[in-house]
Amino acid sequence: MFTKANEIADLTKKFNEINKQQKGSRSYCQIVGFEEFDKKENGATCAIHFHESIHGMERNSKFEFLDENHIVQYLKAHT
Repeated sequence: MFTKANEIADLTKKFNEINKQQKGSRSYCQIVGFEEFDKKENGATCAIHFHESIHGMERNSKFEFLDENHIVQYLKAHT
């Protein structure tokens, strides 16, 4: 379980508010979940799941991170 869960939750709320769909636009990006897993070959231990719409084309994506500290750094850079 994430030890920085409260900080991640606060930053996620800010990220989603900043990147929500705006009136008249079909593009947006929202964080829809997180995942923790055993260390992968690339060193990743966790991920953020996104739902995106770019000019109306919807897709789901995932960014993997080494640890929750890197998630916090990513979210701080994008909020």
